[in-house]
Amino acid sequence: MDTIRRHIAIDFEYASSTPGTICAYGLAFEDGTKEHGFVRLHPSAPEQKNTRYHGITQEQTDGGMAFETLYERIRELTATGEIFLVAHDLKSDRRAWHAAVALFGLEPLPLKWIDSLPIARTEVAANGGGLTGVAAMATRYGLTIDHHNPADDAFISLQVVLRNPPTKIIVDDSSQELPGTKHKRR
Repeated sequence: MDTIRRHIAIDFEYASSTPGTICAYGLAFEDGTKEHGFVRLHPSAPEQKNTRYHGITQEQTDGGMAFETLYERIRELTATGEIFLVAHDLKSDRRAWHAAVALFGLEPLPLKWIDSLPIARTEVAANGGGLTGVAAMATRYGLTIDHHNPADDAFISLQVVLRNPPTKIIVDDSSQELPGTKHKRR
């Protein structure tokens, strides 16, 4: 019997340490395809300061898509409510997403998330220990990636989830206080 998978991995790169300054995104799908793009910053956000970490320039960010376009893409991809977004360090990526949603004045989406980092830690611990970051997991799986390319990083987080048993902790935004936002749940 075939298992129907419903995971999409997501990863963000940030322009600065200011919450919500997503300057690039990557998506990875179970069929092996990837999507990557640059994202324009909110007018009130500081300029690109993290170029030395990920190589993304202010010009690339300025020429990127509007955050609202990325928001609509995520809304479309998760419209059934049966899709789980996978992130390798959920705390960071989920906080960035919600901060950007709030910064742009958009309604929070009822997303369901899976953190691949604790899954990687369990896998690595069961096999003698070691590092569990995206680059280390790519090496463990024998995969070559361009680390800090958010689509490649998302692909590895998806591999962690797909290669491990389905005992995952799911964070459901429709029933949680949203991090990094000023929205209040009623």
